[in-house]
Formats: sequence, C-alpha cells, structure tokens
Amino acid sequence: MRAVGLAGGCFIDACRAEGLEVWQEGFADRGYRADGSLVPRGLPGALLQDDSAMLAQAEDMALRQTVAAVNGLRIPARVDTLCLHGDGEHALRFARLLRERLEALGVEIRAD
Repeated sequence: MRAVGLAGGCFIDACRAEGLEVWQEGFADRGYRADGSLVPRGLPGALLQDDSAMLAQAEDMALRQTVAAVNGLRIPARVDTLCLHGDGEHALRFARLLRERLEALGVEIRAD
C-alpha cells in the first residue's frame, strides 16, 4: 500500500514512521504558505485561476522541487505526484494544459 499526502506534511512523517511507502503530493492549482501548508480556501491566493501561474507552479515542483509561497518566498516542494482539483471551473482546461506541458518537458506521466 502507498500513502499519498501533502509534501513535507506530518501525515508523510507518520506514515514513514509506520514503514509505509509514501508519495509526496504537490498541488498545481493551490497556493502555498511559507510553512509549506496550503492557503485555506476562501483566502486570497488559495486557488490559482491563471493558466500560466498554474503551469509555472507545476513546472517548479516537477523540475526544481520548489514552490513559490504567496509571500514570494521559494520553499522546498519535493513531490512525487501532482494534484489538480476537479471542483474548480478551470479543472479540465488545467488538466489538458498541464499534461501537454509536462510531456513537452519530458516529465513521466503515469497512473499507479
């Protein structure tokens, strides 16, 4: 069994302590705080609405293992998998754009 959780989060640490395989998840369409947590929905910067912002964030996580927090600080984001939220109005377009960009960059895309 593999556990998936927010990259750098306490869930990841707890799962590792129990000997579980983990995948650290990054969110291509969510804003991050400087401590690596997600900006709560309803607050400014919680949801990325712009194609280029979402793509840049996903590219940073996939290739550079970093993400820009809403305060501008660049923080580590060592991710194994990327998530897009399906409940946003941009979800389908974001998914298509993200797949195209990652494939063009040579990033492996697979479903396990």
